[in-house]
Parts: sequence; C-alpha cells; structure tokens
Amino acid sequence: MPSALNRWFFRASLSSGSCKIFAFGLLNGLSDLQTLHCFGDYYRGDVLGNPAGAGHQNIRRFMQHGWSGISIKDEA
Repeated sequence: MPSALNRWFFRASLSSGSCKIFAFGLLNGLSDLQTLHCFGDYYRGDVLGNPAGAGHQNIRRFMQHGWSGISIKDEA
C-alpha cells in the first residue's frame, strides 16, 4: 500500500514514486541535493530545465522546503 506524504504533497496514489525516493533518502541519510538527484531527468531536465513550470510539484516543493517539509505516514 502506498504511503502518504505530508499535507503539501499529493495523495499517496499520485506520489508513490516520489514517496519511494523520499523514503530512500531518509533511510540513507541523503542530503536535499543528493535526494533531488535521485529523481534523475525529472529533476535535472523537467524541473531545472523549466524553472517556471508547474510539473513535478513534489520535487519543486522539496526544493523549497527540504527535509523539514517531509513526513511519511505508514511504511513506504
């Protein structure tokens, strides 16, 4: 069952990939930047390549708030 991220992230059903990456980052003590790089082309191409874009809100919000904005409910 997918885990839900905190209130400023989307529902679990829409963010299961992000949840897995954030859980991996938390479990492995990754920095914000290391975690962002785990998103691969979504981060580097879609987000950094289009800073005014609206896509990939979980990544964009993590860039603004970092780990202080993350809470994972249940097991990821």
